[in-house]
Amino acid sequence: MTNPIKDTLMFLSIARDTICESVENTNSEHKNDLINFIQNEASDLQIMSLLTLGELPEEKHNPFMESILWGLFKDSVVENYSVLSESISEEALDDIVFEMTPTGLDGYSSARPILEFQYAQGMLDDDFLNEAEKTYIPNRTRKQKFMGAAEEFKEKMKKYGTTASDKAKSLYQKVKSGASSAQQKGLKAVKDITADVKAASLPAKVAMGAGAVAVASMLSYAAYKTYKNNFSKAARSCKNASDKAECMKKFRQGALKAQYSDLQKGMSACKKSTDPAKCQQRVKAKLAKIKSQMG
Repeated sequence: MTNPIKDTLMFLSIARDTICESVENTNSEHKNDLINFIQNEASDLQIMSLLTLGELPEEKHNPFMESILWGLFKDSVVENYSVLSESISEEALDDIVFEMTPTGLDGYSSARPILEFQYAQGMLDDDFLNEAEKTYIPNRTRKQKFMGAAEEFKEKMKKYGTTASDKAKSLYQKVKSGASSAQQKGLKAVKDITADVKAASLPAKVAMGAGAVAVASMLSYAAYKTYKNNFSKAARSCKNASDKAECMKKFRQGALKAQYSDLQKGMSACKKSTDPAKCQQRVKAKLAKIKSQMG
């Protein structure tokens, strides 16, 4: 793990690509607009909701909910760790479980325009991030409080299960059908509560509702790590090469081949997802992209 924030953003960026590939294969007349939204406008909370629950919430920013979603996602990875580790490197899985973190409280985002701006401004340089670890103490403390509150809320909801969710939905329907303006004003608040209860009361297995996309994203992240680890040797090895450009190209080709091989081997993990065919379709699309880069 180079840095939790940088690798979290990379994973979320890969997840955005994977979700967009799923949308691309639909017959929706609005798919281009949806792809644009997912890549450029959706918040990281919304991406995590799509990965974990298979739903796109209207709310874009809510540190509490973002923490809950990450907790649910990590739970599902831990529960299926022995199976996933047969096809996905332990390094990548450990990154997800132990290191990755909600990005909102640190002011980062994997939305393409913001991500490009962060890179351009040096906000994702190692020196900047390492210094940020020392100076963002108030943010870190606040994040820990949110994560703690999310875990506590999730544990409480386990006692009530679907009953709590049913009660919240019932209350939501009453407000929705109510005639008074006061009830109508309370609609959004009740809708938020319903979403909170639904997310918190889902067991780990159900939390992989978009399992095909989630597994494909993890496979792609692990393969990217393989590429990165292989290509990182290039700068040192090509430092004194007579043709540095050719040397770098050779290392890049080797890294792409390793990435391709890693992703191809990992495809067997799709069998354990909620939709193996969809997962394999997503992985094959990524393999085709890597192959095109290999030339």
